[in-house]
Amino acid sequence: MSKLICADFLRLRKSRLFWACFIVMMVIGGVYVFSFYNDMIKYDADVEFDDILFCFAFAVGFVSSVFCSLFIGTEYSDRTLHNKLIVGHSRTAIYFSALISNITATVAVCLACVAVVCIFGIPMFGGLHMSALNMWQLILSSFLLITVYCSVFTLVAMLCSNRALSSVICILSVVVMFIAALQLYNRISAPEYYEGVVYSTDSGLMESERIDNPRYISGAVRTVYETVFDFLPTGQASQIAGMAQMSNPMRLSLFSFIVTVIFTVCGAAVFYRKDIK
Repeated sequence: MSKLICADFLRLRKSRLFWACFIVMMVIGGVYVFSFYNDMIKYDADVEFDDILFCFAFAVGFVSSVFCSLFIGTEYSDRTLHNKLIVGHSRTAIYFSALISNITATVAVCLACVAVVCIFGIPMFGGLHMSALNMWQLILSSFLLITVYCSVFTLVAMLCSNRALSSVICILSVVVMFIAALQLYNRISAPEYYEGVVYSTDSGLMESERIDNPRYISGAVRTVYETVFDFLPTGQASQIAGMAQMSNPMRLSLFSFIVTVIFTVCGAAVFYRKDIK
């Protein structure tokens, strides 16, 4: 399998797709930094460097869906995958080498985004304020988030020999998960009460009164919503990127690990029996 991974790494060095994703993530990091800096200057917003450091988590799903599907799809269209089987490489080795290559490439483009954020963000916002423990928890959660995305997209790309179709499936899956996570977050973040203002008929003074929010969910339903939100990769991404309050980093990491194992095992098992023409 090491020979397959080395061959994939050589492909990455010459891949226009990889370098395009690399540049896109760098641009995203730059846009993120300057947009937040503009908000801080123009609207006196309270922004810290911690808030933008992991901004890549928001975009990595879309970028990795394009990269993984096209990178593996090229092997089908060029019959490279077929040739690997002819020379004696096992299907398991081929599948896992593709997964490792996808994870490595995705981590690289995310690090490019982080580098841009650090270069421009530290002079603008200052250094980190979070503890070392929180930092390592976020790093672990981010890495496992990447493995989740890559395991899902590798499964799709390895089982679907049509490059265009696999790309569409991967991109649409991210869009669907993003919409689902957004809907769940809107329900979870709904306040329990609204502060209403009424007029006192006796004194004519205004008094504050709490009004129940009919959209607020509680009890077992809320627990289910929060669990599904944490389980979805897009829900985890929004928490890591700072767009939503993070519940528990270790809980997110556990969910990511479970999803990665499930998709990797299922993908490798089905690919082992796939008829490759």
